[in-house]
Amino acid sequence: MPYPALARELGWRVAPGFMADRARRYERDFREREGVTAIARALVGGGPVRVRHGPFQGMSYPEDRLGDVAAPVAKLMGTYELEIHDALMAALARGARTFIDVGCADGYFAVGLPYVDHAVRTYAFDLSRDARELCAEVARTNSLEANVEIGKRFAGPSLDAIDCAGALMLCDIEGAERTLFDDGLIGRLAQTSVIIEVHEQGAQGLSAALRNRFDRTHGVMVVEQVRRQAVDGVAPGVLAELRPPDQHWLVCNPR
Repeated sequence: MPYPALARELGWRVAPGFMADRARRYERDFREREGVTAIARALVGGGPVRVRHGPFQGMSYPEDRLGDVAAPVAKLMGTYELEIHDALMAALARGARTFIDVGCADGYFAVGLPYVDHAVRTYAFDLSRDARELCAEVARTNSLEANVEIGKRFAGPSLDAIDCAGALMLCDIEGAERTLFDDGLIGRLAQTSVIIEVHEQGAQGLSAALRNRFDRTHGVMVVEQVRRQAVDGVAPGVLAELRPPDQHWLVCNPR
């Protein structure tokens, strides 16, 4: 393994929180260089930083933290991960009132679901301290801090204090799902709907492995990323969050 890749792998093992914050800083600088944050600021136009369309329409972000929001244009336009919006809203319609967000980032979904339904309680997890702090700010900005409990690392014991029956989980941890979702954890999630974002690049066979494991307790549907169309003059590439084309989601509902 080349030295830089080996150093990164060691860093994630030894200091995952530091590496997660480092990754967020890199992504923030990348968005600034590519002009994505400037487009988001232009959309806001000096007014409130609010989601304009989609299920979380009206949800607000702190005005001074727009540069720290991942995929800010897609989130403000309501197109962020639109492929799973139907699955999220269907879970709420079935009565899910507990939401577990593993890899919550800035809180778009962690705060968004209780924004849609104030009866929802979110348990949000992220290795990055910056992400946890921003998620908490977004919750406060929307007067939903009582609905959102934020933790650092998610593992099986994290479920000990959570009623998973009829709950909804969303997981986006950049390839670490292979280790996280072992048979023991999946067994504990037998009555929980689980949505997992998958990137095959750098994690070949991950999707098939997860489908195999969940098939014992869940019906699994693969949701592919769809092509974005320009909205309000915003380029499709920006609305697609500059994500790689191998991205898809596994929507796993209890049998």
